[in-house]
Amino acid sequence: TARGYTILLIGSPREHDWLAPILDGTIHIHSAVGLDINLVSALLQQSALAVTNDSGIAHLASAVGTKTVVVYGISSSYTHSCVRGQAPSFPVFSTEKPPAQIYDKDTPETIAAMAIITADRVLTTIERALR
Repeated sequence: TARGYTILLIGSPREHDWLAPILDGTIHIHSAVGLDINLVSALLQQSALAVTNDSGIAHLASAVGTKTVVVYGISSSYTHSCVRGQAPSFPVFSTEKPPAQIYDKDTPETIAAMAIITADRVLTTIERALR
């Protein structure tokens, strides 16, 4: 890519159709969609950084010693646990302070919370994590 990163998109077999438009027509993103968990673990272990939402992949990356940038919306994870493991985690939150209440996924509140996290904000966090 223009910034010199190699991007590997990891997803479950169920996410293949959802992720296909991201992969179509780009030479900058490589697919690891549908790989066995052992292969994903090995790929993560060889990676300089994993950028993910608050998911099993975030915890797996940290467990194998890979730095993580984790994007959090309004969720219980925001107030209860950031990714903790063998490597540093750099969180990107949708707000500056914990919400007054916890929302379920796919509500207007959570969608709005994720929408305010800009690509520039995530890229800035990625660059900080890679220093």
